[in-house]
Amino acid sequence: MAVLNLLLFLENRRGGNMKKLTISISLLLILLLIPTNVSSDEDFNVGVPDYLVEDFFEYSGYTNIIVNDFKNTLNNEGDDAEISIIENNDLTIKIASIEECELMDFSGLCQRGKTSHFVNLSLSWEFNTTNYLDDQMYVIITTNEESLVPETESPWSWTKRSVVITSIFKTKNGDEHNVERRILNEFTTHTTSTRPATISVGDKWFLIEEKELIEETAFRENNGLWEKTKSNSTITSQRIFSADSYNLLNNNLGIVPVISVIEGDMNSGNYSIAQLDELGFVRKVESFENNENTFTSELQDYRYLRTPDPSAKQSAHTGAICFGIFMITGILFVSTVFVNEYRKQKINQVKLKNNDGFEGLENKLKQLKEKRANKKSKEESDLKIKLRAFYLKHNPAKLEYLNEIIKEMEENSFGESEDHIKILNSQLTSKYGVDLDGNKTEQIKDLIELPDSSKRFKEFMESIMDD
Repeated sequence: MAVLNLLLFLENRRGGNMKKLTISISLLLILLLIPTNVSSDEDFNVGVPDYLVEDFFEYSGYTNIIVNDFKNTLNNEGDDAEISIIENNDLTIKIASIEECELMDFSGLCQRGKTSHFVNLSLSWEFNTTNYLDDQMYVIITTNEESLVPETESPWSWTKRSVVITSIFKTKNGDEHNVERRILNEFTTHTTSTRPATISVGDKWFLIEEKELIEETAFRENNGLWEKTKSNSTITSQRIFSADSYNLLNNNLGIVPVISVIEGDMNSGNYSIAQLDELGFVRKVESFENNENTFTSELQDYRYLRTPDPSAKQSAHTGAICFGIFMITGILFVSTVFVNEYRKQKINQVKLKNNDGFEGLENKLKQLKEKRANKKSKEESDLKIKLRAFYLKHNPAKLEYLNEIIKEMEENSFGESEDHIKILNSQLTSKYGVDLDGNKTEQIKDLIELPDSSKRFKEFMESIMDD
């Protein structure tokens, strides 16, 4: 529920001179509507996706809401800052693993989902209007979320989400300064719902969510100790949905039949609309406040490893993802942080708590980029990509264990030599009749003594194939 639910409850509590900013965004939008039904009730309805490990979904729109909120907040302060996007990644939601978990009275298999977003911004002001060197500040926002959702029917789910906002700048006397603010929310949710097994036009249902929330806000300067504040609370909410119409949606992923679902009351002016395809994926989302569009998001890319067929929309995991919508995943964001830092610099010189940070602002940004680049490069090896494609075609059940297989191979330096690949291809050909590259190669004969590492690799792969 918490993973593919997409985007944004921008919610944050602030103390002192930080004002509360809450923007609720409920997964829903329309890019192109054709006002005629694309099929009948009997032919078209929305089911439940049957996800596998490594399925992912990328959505545009979140970076735009951040930039627009910066601009609006600064304008309210009477400051006209120029905001430039240096680097950003679209919001990505991924099924990371299937694992044993315990959630309240539930014990069994759960899907672990991960959501991530990154943006690096440059804020510039008019000459000599701030205490920043060159009247410039860099702002780096990293958002991460993890969630556990039972694979079988259960009202429980767990979510932990974190946003780290780093402001990097130099004062006019040349001192380097970085300020980090972190918002961490962890909550266990109990959901009561009247949702149908599949959605058709005319369906109406509601959700009641009760969340036990642990919230932590933290602050530090120049890599010093974190100053933390914790609080506990219970949040109860009720949400009402209705399936409104069938439409065709046309975007860069093609023309897709969708069903339009409304959350809230359109007559109130505060509502959201989602376009869902037949498998339950959120294709586009639009949210309104006072009848004004406040948020738009669109599916840009995805990987759904399960072969789409009629059984996919009749999955037994009806409690797992809930149509990939409406159990809203929250993403925290704080724009007033930067206004407060700007105001402080405009009035007073910054007194650094310690100055043993980075050698320069450019080095700080470079290290952050290199760290992200290294992490990204490790995510997908050529062997993992080939194994995923191979198992998807010849043994999809193995996909759930692919991450564990690759992890053990990396820890033992398996699969890094040409001999290892030859052995692997021989074993795959022996079992499936084809190797990683689709060739029907001859099996390697054990006529020579293999090195110890190759023996261990062969035994390891044989144990996997025999499972």
